[in-house]
Amino acid sequence: MVERLALIGAGVIGKRHLLASRKSSKTAIVAIVDPGPDARVFAASEGLDYFGTHDAMFDKIAPSGVIVATPNNHHFEPTVAALNLGCHVLVEKPIMATLDEAEQVCAMSEATAR
Repeated sequence: MVERLALIGAGVIGKRHLLASRKSSKTAIVAIVDPGPDARVFAASEGLDYFGTHDAMFDKIAPSGVIVATPNNHHFEPTVAALNLGCHVLVEKPIMATLDEAEQVCAMSEATAR
């Protein structure tokens, strides 16, 4: 079974994750989430669905996991949203912008683990 993943953040690090996922027969990036104007063009060039926000993406598709590769201060909201929907989550380092956010996410991850 191929794990369908959404890439949240299409900057340099996000693009590295996309390239890495293509080397695996077990994963497929199915959507790009990024509000930047270049992200829409990038998603189209890669043949992927594009969304400006993680909420818009979750309203349309249900990935089994997400890769959060946004700037650090934008890690919390998409991570919490994904965990609430039962998604697997990989978050680029640092995990969160604050210790409080990190503790909340760790607790949520434990509570929602499948």
